[in-house]
Amino acid sequence: MAINKISEKDLSYIAGFFDADGSAIAQFKANNTCAQDRPYQIQLTVQFSQKLSRRFLLDNFAKIIGAGKVRVREDMADLVIVSARDVCDFLQLIQPLLRLKQKQANLLIRLVQQMPGAKTDITKFIQLCDLVDQVAGLNDSRNRLITGSVVIAHMRRLLSELACEQKETSSL
Repeated sequence: MAINKISEKDLSYIAGFFDADGSAIAQFKANNTCAQDRPYQIQLTVQFSQKLSRRFLLDNFAKIIGAGKVRVREDMADLVIVSARDVCDFLQLIQPLLRLKQKQANLLIRLVQQMPGAKTDITKFIQLCDLVDQVAGLNDSRNRLITGSVVIAHMRRLLSELACEQKETSSL
C-alpha cells in the first residue's frame, strides 16, 4: 500500500493530532518463522487512539492517509499502521511538523531504513535493538519484558547452542 498525497491542511491537522495524541512504537515480537538465530523481529507501529464515540476521526484519517486499519477494543478505537514502509513514508511526511514526537519519528525512520541490512548481519541487528530501546525510553515505556538486552542475550545463547551442535556434528 502507498501513502496518499495529502493536502497541507490535512497534513498539518494529522501531524498535530499525532504529536499530541498519537504513538510511535518500536518493539520486539516473538517470531517463529525467523532464522534460528533470530527469535524476535522488530515491529514498528504508528497508532492513534480515541474513544469509540470518535472513531469517525480515525476512519477519516485512515482514508486520508491511505494506510492503516481501525481496530476496536471495548470503548476505544485505534488506527494502527504497521507496515514498515507505510510507517516510514507517513512519518517522513509529518516529521517536519512535529514538536513532541520528532525524535521518535526520526528513530523509526532510521529503523526502517536500516532494517534490510540487519536481515543478514547480526551486528546491524544488535544496533537496531539499541534504537528500539531508545524509542521505548522516549515513550516512557515501563513494564517492557522484551528489551534489546533480552533479545541480544537470547540470540547469543542460540548462537552458542548452534555452534555446539555444529562442533558435535563435525566431530562425528
